[in-house]
Amino acid sequence: MIGFFPDPYPDELFYSICARFQNIVQYPSSKSTIEELFGIGIQTVGIFLPNHLDRLISCLPSEHKYTVDQLISEHTLLPFFNPFMEQERVFLIKENMRGDTGNLAQMRLGMLSTKIRFTAWLNFCPMCAEEDRKQFGECYWHRIHQLPGVKVCHIHKVFLENSTVRTHSKKLSYELIPAEQVVTVKPPQLIDSSNPSHKVLLKISYDAAWLLNNSDLVGGKTFIQNRYLYLLKKINLASNKVITHVYKLLNLFKSYYNPDVLKLLNCEIAEVQQNNWLFCLVRPAIKWSQPPLYHLLMIQFLGYTAEEFFNLIEEKDRPFGEGPWPCLNSVSHHFQKPQILEVTCKERSNKVTGTFRCKDCGFIYTRIGADQSLEDQFRFNQVKSYGIVWEEALKQLWSDPTITFSELSRKLGGVNREVIKRKAISLGLSFPRLGPHYQVTQGNKPTVYDSKNKHKLLTNKLDVSPSKQSSSRIKYPTSNLFGKSPWPCLNPVCEHFQQPQIQDITLTNKKGKVTGIFHCICGFVYTKTGSEQSPEDRFRFYRVKSYGTKWENTLRQLWNDSSLTLSEIARQLGIEHSETVRRQALYLGLSFPRRGPASKVIQPKKALLSNFEDSQISTLNKLEIYRNEWLSARRDYPEEGRSFLSKKFGRIYSWLYKNDRLWLVGNFPPLKKVDKSIAASRIDWESRDSQLVEAVKLSALNLKNACERPVRITKTAIANNLGDMNLKQWLICSNKMLLYKLPLTAKALDEVVETVESFAIRKNFWDANCLL
Repeated sequence: MIGFFPDPYPDELFYSICARFQNIVQYPSSKSTIEELFGIGIQTVGIFLPNHLDRLISCLPSEHKYTVDQLISEHTLLPFFNPFMEQERVFLIKENMRGDTGNLAQMRLGMLSTKIRFTAWLNFCPMCAEEDRKQFGECYWHRIHQLPGVKVCHIHKVFLENSTVRTHSKKLSYELIPAEQVVTVKPPQLIDSSNPSHKVLLKISYDAAWLLNNSDLVGGKTFIQNRYLYLLKKINLASNKVITHVYKLLNLFKSYYNPDVLKLLNCEIAEVQQNNWLFCLVRPAIKWSQPPLYHLLMIQFLGYTAEEFFNLIEEKDRPFGEGPWPCLNSVSHHFQKPQILEVTCKERSNKVTGTFRCKDCGFIYTRIGADQSLEDQFRFNQVKSYGIVWEEALKQLWSDPTITFSELSRKLGGVNREVIKRKAISLGLSFPRLGPHYQVTQGNKPTVYDSKNKHKLLTNKLDVSPSKQSSSRIKYPTSNLFGKSPWPCLNPVCEHFQQPQIQDITLTNKKGKVTGIFHCICGFVYTKTGSEQSPEDRFRFYRVKSYGTKWENTLRQLWNDSSLTLSEIARQLGIEHSETVRRQALYLGLSFPRRGPASKVIQPKKALLSNFEDSQISTLNKLEIYRNEWLSARRDYPEEGRSFLSKKFGRIYSWLYKNDRLWLVGNFPPLKKVDKSIAASRIDWESRDSQLVEAVKLSALNLKNACERPVRITKTAIANNLGDMNLKQWLICSNKMLLYKLPLTAKALDEVVETVESFAIRKNFWDANCLL
């Protein structure tokens, strides 16, 4: 048992406490101090995740207030990793730190398979060191300054400095070096608050400090991934179950961070790898843990701090709002009243479809979400079942000969006529149905029931067959199938909307089906099919052939208003589908992307954009245009092969492969023959040899003249002193071929490497000088 142990300072590294203890008690060597604290045979003190902590607690004075958990949570780096690992793994790491298996603790962090490493040198903040000396009379090693990815001090907003104390060195295994001995006063390097890269580093430092000070956080890989999924869904980068746009996420992530920052943090993203670290963060199938630095970059990209991320209260995802929802069965007594208590949601192709079932009348409808307004609750995309109430109403109306088919359709909720016919057939209702206008005369053809296609009824109240009319387009100046002129303009943005403006119409006859084309002076052109059965039919149309200048100018004005959503623009323009608005905007050359409210960016869909581009090309010229584009691509990239060109110019390649494959194959770039001699000489070994020989000689001289305890000059000692892992592999690799390529370096190593005898002589001289 020892009689004294120093009280730790705020955020002091455990290694620093032991080093200050050695400096106070002045044992003959650090090895003696370590054995006194942790027991005989122990020669190391882990800097980041120390072990043998149970032994230390048992050696402390009886009146001490320390616990192992307190030392781990307040004076080691483990709290930085806790929230991103499962609790079972955290428990195992703590057990390793309590006992004698500290190496296993670092392996369980999951950093060995990544490029993230602990700092090679103990770091310090010059301003923190100065304040520590004023407050405590000495400076010490801070935990926050040793974390992977922390490059700046979040308190003073200055860059951290490297000390002369290595964190990975053979000498460090039996040395305890307090900060007061090596930290010298340096002018601090202030960060630039206007530099985006410096802001990223500062935010990482803030988040790391918050994690260290909240050691009781409970997270885990599943919790983290679910939180990512929730936040990515809010920016349309994820569906309800899996990440669906990882490559879009990758592009946005790379545009958010400067490549130099990612390189500085050793967080470059290998785009060619399917399991690069960014994809591993968001893919549920990846089971291994990722370093906290990756998570902090992801959290910052999503627009949150670590504190906001872990304290975030997720809103329950309700794309159709709160229930109950209305029943949309128009023949039910509770039409549009809140009757439906539950909705079933299903997601497909990143779209949520809700199924609404009314238990009272059996009406089942679906709607694609999410709802944008309260009015959206009263629309549906498809009826899956009309229910017994609706079917009984159809049976009653069907047997009433005073009701026209159009009136029957309106009373049933505006259901399409073909749908009504199919339902009537499935219910076994009588055909043909006699309505109020049904008359059989010598000149008219009666209603015919088509037994081959039961759902289709053929009527011919006006014989306009191709056999009787040679022209497929005829003019009706006064009366025809669509009533008497003038007819209304149905342009919703025109001042004469629904007013009689159209004097003449054009009728076309195709396969016995008559279509009327209505041209208004405002440029709005629409078509109708079939005859009008009621006054309301006068104000409906089948298709819009041209929207006209006035409508297009209104679209331009609304498109530039960022306060309007695409759905609101569609409603003001009288359009049912917002995709029509998007298509018209593309044809008018309006700006994309369009930024709507809540910073929502509207882009044209790929299929729509591709169709638009193809529509601009004449069919006769497509072959020549695509051929010229492929040849131009080859001229722009003369050194690239067919794989690169097929990916870079996928649209051109796909079209030619489908429509002109023989020409495409004949115009592929020639296959590349790899010159093995060139591939082998990509590394300039001669230049590298000249650089390494000087570095080896200088390193050997520094080791020989060092004031500390002598270290034998070996290849490994030189490589460790230089701190270059690649150089270490070249120097100590068992394969002699590498040193064969570095003849000058090999010769220098033979000259400077000490034998066991020469090192023993030098060590004896050093011991003798210490006794003088």
